Amino acid sequence: MMQQFCRGTALRAYNSNVNQLCRNGKAADMTTAQQAVDNYTGADAAAIANLAQALTDATNKTKEQHLADAGDGEHMVTSALNCTRLILKFIVHMG
Repeated sequence: MMQQFCRGTALRAYNSNVNQLCRNGKAADMTTAQQAVDNYTGADAAAIANLAQALTDATNKTKEQHLADAGDGEHMVTSALNCTRLILKFIVHMG
């Protein structure tokens, strides 16, 4: 019974952490893209279109796309696994 509880808790903690890290990453990407749009003072139509596309891409980026990013995805998974490890360590000490 305790093993099932630990597995369920670990999986929920991992999924929750990955989702939160993806939401944080998406928010940061959207903020950066919006600031670039807001700070652009030129009149170049191609540059304006590129900035608008970057904002759209940041807004529409999925969790899977965040996890596929070389640096971001690795960081998110590592952070989530470390948090899960700490939760399991706590559960083992409680049991």
